[in-house]
Amino acid sequence: MKSASSPNAPVLTCWKDIANYFGKGVRTVQRWERDLGLPVRRPDGVDHKTAVIAYPGDLDDWLHSRWSRRSIENRHEADQLAIDRRIISNEISDGLRVSRELQRELRALRREHRDLIDQLSSGLSELRESCQQSPWRSTRP
Repeated sequence: MKSASSPNAPVLTCWKDIANYFGKGVRTVQRWERDLGLPVRRPDGVDHKTAVIAYPGDLDDWLHSRWSRRSIENRHEADQLAIDRRIISNEISDGLRVSRELQRELRALRREHRDLIDQLSSGLSELRESCQQSPWRSTRP
């Protein structure tokens, strides 16, 4: 295995390369350098806004020493929780959609019910009138 400082070791020569190495954004790896000691190198005597380089071996060592298995497991748990939340959110959305459809159907059934009651009421009124006008109507004392 090549050492991080060997002349033939691959070198990441900018923040974008370092970020891509981790599969993260540039700002994330810059924050890791500032807050967590991500091992990047700068020319001597130059401020922090200059070019940086990093050796993948140094980055791998840092990653394994700074990030515990628990963090990885917590990340998996957080990922699963996010998936569960998306599933629940989709189920809620589906439930709301079904609920709205049922409400529309209920309103339509209520209108149909009112119309049928009105028709029945009209039919009963017509029947009463026809019975009262019928020559065969028995007259009660």
